[in-house]
Amino acid sequence: MITTRVSPEYLRRLCHALRPVQKIWSAAVSIDVTDDPDLVREMALAGCTGVFVGFESLQNENIVAANKKSPRTDEYAQRVEIFHRNGVQVKRQLCASFDNDRPRV
Repeated sequence: MITTRVSPEYLRRLCHALRPVQKIWSAAVSIDVTDDPDLVREMALAGCTGVFVGFESLQNENIVAANKKSPRTDEYAQRVEIFHRNGVQVKRQLCASFDNDRPRV
């Protein structure tokens, strides 16, 4: 599967186009979409009922070491809540086995 990062403007236009179609849909998105809670609301109004989000790590050190552009791990719950407030379910994947991971991870 090839994935690309979609601009927020494109996603907003897509949501506006999908809204009158009145179909239920889901998408794989970056957690960064929650940078704009209004965009998450647009997704929900357009029929999005679920998203798949990959969380890079539960350790901030791993995110930095891997040069990933990801929010801090202490923001994950707050960002998931943005989806939930809009009625969008979140399915998640967590990457593990980074160098800084310990048994508690």
